Amino acid sequence: GLMQGEMSVLQVEKKIKTRVKSQMEKTQREYYLNEQMKAIQNELGDGEDGKNEVAELEGKIAETKLSKEAREKADAELKKLKNMSPMSAEATVVRNYLDWMLSIPWGVKSRVKKDLGRAERILDNDHYGLEKVKERIVEYLAVQQRSKKMKGP
Repeated sequence: GLMQGEMSVLQVEKKIKTRVKSQMEKTQREYYLNEQMKAIQNELGDGEDGKNEVAELEGKIAETKLSKEAREKADAELKKLKNMSPMSAEATVVRNYLDWMLSIPWGVKSRVKKDLGRAERILDNDHYGLEKVKERIVEYLAVQQRSKKMKGP
């Protein structure tokens, strides 16, 4: 009986030691891998850039003359980006989307040149065939020339 009790105590101690050792190994392994990840991110220049990039995008959004809807969408995407890991594939997609949104010339209007003869010559010289399309473009320009305010596309 006494030997049996000693044996069970030793078995319990052995189980505890094994469990503690495996937990320590797991913790050490995670720490080592996290340190490796930090070192790789610093080497690639991604460590603090993720935060700087978000701040930079925030500044660009603030200074761009976006429409109300576009500003809401940009803010929502930026909020989503803040909560993502900078290394994730989805973060890259969101970043590219925001870059594209901010590259559009918001609030900048260009004057439409309304010289129909010149437009026809350019279309004929630059685009072979496509007669119906070219005719439609010239019609559009002619209507624009006649009306002061366009309400359609």
